[in-house]
Amino acid sequence: MEETFAKIVKEEQIKIPTTIQLAKRVQHFSSQRSVDFIFDEESNNLLEREFPLNCRYNLKKKIAENIIILHREKYRKNDKTRLELMEVSNHGRYRNDSFYYTISKKITNKNKK
Repeated sequence: MEETFAKIVKEEQIKIPTTIQLAKRVQHFSSQRSVDFIFDEESNNLLEREFPLNCRYNLKKKIAENIIILHREKYRKNDKTRLELMEVSNHGRYRNDSFYYTISKKITNKNKK
């Protein structure tokens, strides 16, 4: 079953970019990966509220996908997400080989059984 963008953000505790500079980096990010998720009205409203750039629905869906991918790619040297590395003003360029892809859901008491 596919999950919505809003649910993925909540479960994985993804921090949505709030600065214009980081928003542009997320928008221009290009990946060979793809993520299956549902971009429903709640997800659309979440991006409208939190994300600093106004854009059309199709671009918002692509930005949502980029946010998920950037959060799931972790730098091999220090386990920081690619999204965290992009926050730094001089984030530099990293080779794609320098990252591994992982889905890390935060475990809550509700998830433990």
